[in-house]
Amino acid sequence: MLAAALSERFGFQTRPTFPLVSDASAKFTDGAAVVDGTLIAIHKLESYTDGLGVDCTNTDDAKLVLDEIFKWARAELGFRDFIRPPKDIFISHITVEFSPDFKNIFKSWVKIQALLNASTQDRYGFDKNVDLYRLQWRGDPHTIVNNALVSDFWIERKAGEPHSENRWHCSGPLPTQELIDLMQTLEGLALDGS
Repeated sequence: MLAAALSERFGFQTRPTFPLVSDASAKFTDGAAVVDGTLIAIHKLESYTDGLGVDCTNTDDAKLVLDEIFKWARAELGFRDFIRPPKDIFISHITVEFSPDFKNIFKSWVKIQALLNASTQDRYGFDKNVDLYRLQWRGDPHTIVNNALVSDFWIERKAGEPHSENRWHCSGPLPTQELIDLMQTLEGLALDGS
C-alpha cells in the first residue's frame, strides 16, 4: 500500500516487486516532486531497513525531495515525527576536467610513472606512458563507523575518453557544491606545486 501511494504521489515509473526478500532495499525510479513550485526529477528513491536514499541531479535537490516525502508522509499517511532525527549523509558524483598539470599534485609522480613504464613497456611491447587512472581515499573501518559512507573519496578517469582530455569522475561524501569546491582546491594544489 505504501509503495503504491508513494508511486502515485511522486510518479515513479518503476517500483519494487513485493514481497521483498529479507533485508532487500525497495527501489523506485524515474519520479518527480514539485517543491515550492519547482519541478525536481527523482532519478531513484531507495528504502533500506535503516534509512532512505534519494538520487537527484544534485544534493540540494535530493534534500528538498526527502523533506517533501517526509512532509507528505506525515500529512497524508499519518506518519509521526522521528524520535531521533535522521542523519543526513551526502554522496556526490561529478565529472570534472582538470588541468593537464593535475598529476603534479604527486611530487614523485614522474619517478613512479618511470618505474611503472619500465616494468611493463618492454614486457608487453608498448611505448606509451602508464598514466594515473584512479585515486581513492577512505577512513579506517576500525576507527570510523560507516567509513564507506562517510569517508570514501575517489577520482577516476572518465571511461571511453583519451587521457589527453583529462576528464575525471569524482565522488565524495559531501553536498555537490562542496565536492566541486574541494576538486577546485585539489587542482589548485597541483598547479601551485604545493
